Amino acid sequence: MSVHDRAFARPEEEALSRTCAALDESVSAILVAQGATIHRDIAQPVTPVGFDADQVKEELNELSKKETEIISYLLHHNEQLFTADMDGGHAATLVSRGIVRNALRPGQVFDVTDVPMEIPRAIWNVLKTIKDRFPYSGDADDPYPWRVGFYEQL
Repeated sequence: MSVHDRAFARPEEEALSRTCAALDESVSAILVAQGATIHRDIAQPVTPVGFDADQVKEELNELSKKETEIISYLLHHNEQLFTADMDGGHAATLVSRGIVRNALRPGQVFDVTDVPMEIPRAIWNVLKTIKDRFPYSGDADDPYPWRVGFYEQL
């Protein structure tokens, strides 16, 4: 999505956005000329282009034990949206798979230990149809399975 495709609340926001986009292009051109690799447009659409429920189900068959535990917890507690450390903690691989993504809004203030994360709606809907494949065995006092404990960090 280019600067021209966005709606802005104030003219100053549009001017700043255009200036930043032009600066990004200039810096990128210089870096590319120097041999650097530049990753452009890495933002993901709300629902992946060509979303295929069967492909998502196949990806869900390949989850690790920890990934399955996280999905089980979220389904059991009906939590499509949750907070995690900035790096995703134990959910980092789910982020890499595209099953979990950052849910911050532009300009939203956040704490690096409580970043909003979400399972995209299309994937959440698939998960709800196969919820029985993710039995939950915890109890009310269990910690969030995506959080990395203090002693695990040592």
